[in-house]
Amino acid sequence: MLLGGCVALITPSGDDGTESSDDVAGSEETSVEETEEAAPEDQEYAVGDTADIDGKQITISNVEKRQADEFEVVKDGYEFVIVNIEIVNGSDEEINYNPLNFELQDGNGNITDSFGVLSLDGVGEQLNSGALAAGGNVSGTVAFEVPQGDEDLTLRYKDNMLSNDTIDFNLY
Repeated sequence: MLLGGCVALITPSGDDGTESSDDVAGSEETSVEETEEAAPEDQEYAVGDTADIDGKQITISNVEKRQADEFEVVKDGYEFVIVNIEIVNGSDEEINYNPLNFELQDGNGNITDSFGVLSLDGVGEQLNSGALAAGGNVSGTVAFEVPQGDEDLTLRYKDNMLSNDTIDFNLY
């Protein structure tokens, strides 16, 4: 009898030593709620949306297409797409950022790295690499060459360049 009382005291179930239906339902609800909440890499974002990856908040604030001028070189049948990116450190720790974490997928499924465009006039300050202290922010542009008239463009962000997990921003 003493042993039965001790077991009843340390068993986290109903009064009779069996799990109640409320206990089982509560644990199932928690796991369902956790799985319904999608990870950032499972979501697609649009221009103006903010993706939050462990406190690194990334927003695409503007996208602009333009033809090359007389001093710029672009492949035949291509144009520039210039993406303005804002990054805010919403975490309590220093974070790193790098334009090489961004790549562009065009309508043909071709995925390219940014185009080194230090000399493009009127595109704003190019996004460089660096670190942000807690609460810090930075913005800059990243440019890509894309087929002229392609409206099926997705900016892909990889927090880790060695990973295949991406955060996708539909640009149009």
